[in-house]
Amino acid sequence: MGKVSMVNVGAFELRESAPKHLYYLGTTVNSLVLDPYQLARTAGIPNIDTNSNSYFAYSSHTKIPTPLQEYVSQDDYSYPTKEEIHSLFDALLAGRRSEFSAKVDPNITWTVMGSHPLAGAFHSPQEFQAATVARLQKIMKEDDPVKLAVTQVVRGGEQDWGVVEMKAIGGTCKNGRKWTNQYVWFHRWNKNRKIVEVRTYMDSAFLRDAIEENE
Repeated sequence: MGKVSMVNVGAFELRESAPKHLYYLGTTVNSLVLDPYQLARTAGIPNIDTNSNSYFAYSSHTKIPTPLQEYVSQDDYSYPTKEEIHSLFDALLAGRRSEFSAKVDPNITWTVMGSHPLAGAFHSPQEFQAATVARLQKIMKEDDPVKLAVTQVVRGGEQDWGVVEMKAIGGTCKNGRKWTNQYVWFHRWNKNRKIVEVRTYMDSAFLRDAIEENE
């Protein structure tokens, strides 16, 4: 949810919030009607840039005196944006686990979905690391461990659930099998911008074969 700063229009003070994707001409959000052209004309302000991140706002039930004393602006969202999520997972994949762990709630539920050897529910980054990542490291060549890259991030910002798609860009098992797995992580944020739930999906058949061949 985008926070909308206070707008003082004479005796009327407006404190509202609205999702970023609803900031369009004529859209009604709660008691707001966001119409930059109408407000520009009312306030006598020419050449308004409707593509910027600052907009005018007025109550659909209140007549606005002129001039407007303050503009409405978009501030931080309740949840991390797509760009922030991408950067966070880039840090994790680059080995900067402390940056990722700092965004994980202590009471997280982390479920690796499927019926393969790594499937299960875990309740901390450390438990997940020990049961999955550490086990995979043992079946990989030391000079060519698993390397992943983020390929897509879906949602973020006004949504508590986000989706991150990742693919292998390197890695060789001890028997010479190239690591070509792909992953999708559904994850949920709380209002403190901490991850409280993760559901991880991958190619279960590939993973099972790799573990059976190399453990």
